[in-house]
Amino acid sequence: MDLNKYELKKNYLSKIQYPYGWQVSLLFIFVITIFSNIYWQTFFDFNIHLEASHKEVLLKNKYWKAWTTTLIHSDVTHLLSNTSMLLFWGFMSTSYYGPLFYPFISFFMNGFLTILVLKLYPENTILLGSSGLVFFLGGHWITLYIFIDRKVSLPKRIFKAFGVALILFFPSTFSPSTSYLAHYVGLIGGFICGILHYFYKKNKFRAHEYWVELVNEDEISNDFSDNLETYDFDDSENDDLNKKRFYH
Repeated sequence: MDLNKYELKKNYLSKIQYPYGWQVSLLFIFVITIFSNIYWQTFFDFNIHLEASHKEVLLKNKYWKAWTTTLIHSDVTHLLSNTSMLLFWGFMSTSYYGPLFYPFISFFMNGFLTILVLKLYPENTILLGSSGLVFFLGGHWITLYIFIDRKVSLPKRIFKAFGVALILFFPSTFSPSTSYLAHYVGLIGGFICGILHYFYKKNKFRAHEYWVELVNEDEISNDFSDNLETYDFDDSENDDLNKKRFYH
């Protein structure tokens, strides 16, 4: 199909695919809030089994902490900062790619990215919070937007995606206690996941495209002329009505 002769009117992103995005996103935020409160209250010293460090995960082989550490936060400010963005990206991810992807697949993959980040930190550095997951979801969604939304040219899509990423993911202030490494490992992981996701589901995404053929104005003019017929009428009383044109 010559795309220059067609215009894309609708695609996979034109409407929400799954109607319960907010519910799923809020439910996962609720789970994070519960785990964070358990971590703060130190019930039965359960909190020490939740946070992750290079030493605990990689040297003591407590790999589950790479996942549980995503569910806990250092304080209320940290929790609100992450969950506000996670609520949005969770909604977007669930609404368009389903509850299997978020929270399950994305949370699972984020754990492996956490292990990668921990390898790059000293033994006793503790890593906790869901910001890596937020960046992962954002990178995944933006990448799929570039591939799917072919209503605009590729350079424009890349420019828009870069602008959104710059606004949402580039920090306005820098804090020594923030793991920017975890952020951008998550973002790059999201990019890679988005690419793999697109080519795995390419046929499904393309099946939602609705194309309209563009008609050349010269062709319309020629067709109009070809369908023009002239009829003669004998009317001696009104010479102006001797010739009439009808279009069909």
